[in-house]
Amino acid sequence: MVDLGMFKALQASQDHSSEMIRQASRVTRESLQAVQDYLCVVAVGSYGRGEASEMTSDFEWLVVYDDAHLSRQEADLSQATLTREFARIFGRERLSINKTFGEVCAISDLGMNVGGTADTNRKLTYRMLILTEGRLLSSEAFHDRVIVRLAETYAGSYTAGHRLLSLATEVARYWRTLRIDYKFKVDEGNKPWGVRSIKLRSSRRFSYLSSAVHFVAFGPRVNFGSAFNIDDVTKFMKTMSASPTTRLCVAIEAMGSSEGQLQLVLEKYEEIHAQLCNLAVRTRLDKVKSPADLNMGPDSRLLPLVRELHGRMAELILALPTAHRQQLVEMFLL
Repeated sequence: MVDLGMFKALQASQDHSSEMIRQASRVTRESLQAVQDYLCVVAVGSYGRGEASEMTSDFEWLVVYDDAHLSRQEADLSQATLTREFARIFGRERLSINKTFGEVCAISDLGMNVGGTADTNRKLTYRMLILTEGRLLSSEAFHDRVIVRLAETYAGSYTAGHRLLSLATEVARYWRTLRIDYKFKVDEGNKPWGVRSIKLRSSRRFSYLSSAVHFVAFGPRVNFGSAFNIDDVTKFMKTMSASPTTRLCVAIEAMGSSEGQLQLVLEKYEEIHAQLCNLAVRTRLDKVKSPADLNMGPDSRLLPLVRELHGRMAELILALPTAHRQQLVEMFLL
């Protein structure tokens, strides 16, 4: 397997993320001990992926509660307690408050209206973040119930498909939602373009590739007409939230694919990641209005870098063994 320790920026982010997650987990368990059986907390975003930078990353988290035993008011009170405690660890200016992650989510909402007219981008985001980058901060008991709930949602009927295509489709749907949400935030929300553009084309794209390849390598399968074993699906879902680099490396090794191609992808990703961890670079990117402005500035190398990363990711896919490459196309393209 590729030695991830050779990628210094990614390793530094992994180490920083792990230490801060350890501190956040400690205060979460101490603060919410009275409701630990009815509520779970997961770190998401760069800390959930193990890619956070001390200088540039905000801390984001999700709270899921058991609405059969806790009221919304009790859940909101727990959220307020967490906000206070996390502010002491990360600094209040580093907390993502009053965004998608600022609201609590009832467990009953996670498995309802999936794909229906009452489904929303927010609900899709909660489901996918819990699965693909949710780093657990609270006790495992209720978190296990949340994962079982999602396993039953996606695998509890024949709509799952024999390769759990219902969940694979949601992974792809979430990636495409991120892509079009970027358009709205920049075009109509007047959000800064630079950082969002580079992150969309690098870390978010890389995370999607990792999820898709991991799904092909390890996703559960059943024969046509057979039902999934929910325990098997639950076990698989618990592996989905490992860091994107780890998932990709493990999947490529399991497939018997080319480590040389993977090495090329990671080298380019490391280079971009190091730039995004640089506070001066991030500050300049927040002021960039268009690709033309970026191409003329001191960070003009970034757009070519993300294009090169995209090309290397495509080459990695094309170098997969035939059976795995075909499954990737069938499950995430067709």
